[in-house]
Amino acid sequence: MSRSADGTLGFISDRDRNAVHIISLRTFSVLKTVRVGKSPSRPWGTADGRLMLIPNSGDGSISAISIQSLSVAFTQIIGKKPISIHSGWLDTLAAVLTEDGDITIIDLEGGGIKETFSVSALPSQGLVTSDSKTLAVTTPVSGSLHFFDLRRQKKLGVLKGLPDDLAPPALAVSNNLCH
Repeated sequence: MSRSADGTLGFISDRDRNAVHIISLRTFSVLKTVRVGKSPSRPWGTADGRLMLIPNSGDGSISAISIQSLSVAFTQIIGKKPISIHSGWLDTLAAVLTEDGDITIIDLEGGGIKETFSVSALPSQGLVTSDSKTLAVTTPVSGSLHFFDLRRQKKLGVLKGLPDDLAPPALAVSNNLCH
């Protein structure tokens, strides 16, 4: 289950029914069941709380559910099995990581593919920086860390020669104002 940014809704993917169940986290009841693509995986929310993005591994698509209307805003065919989704550039774009090493940038304002990049290996999870501009993606088998400018939809570079068991990137945040 993934929750909405405001913590009031839960989204549960149902692979058998090709659907997402939307539940109230206040009353613990099902509000609605929404049909999406084949074999939906873990939902990924946008930081602005506007959309819940669903990778559909069975048909190589993503579905965007509007948090406001609780209905599918759009479905975008990627053509390859999506494994994770990371929103960025002020939540107007999302980077879809696929099982075969592609990163596809999707327009969240209505769907459509903006750009596709290859990292030539199975990517692990990605991370978007807190300013929503840069995506970092590890490819553990090749020991590489790839950087992408989401605003301009371009690859910035790659850091090679890292350990083959490289963990996914993580953003460390401190509430200590002295450091």
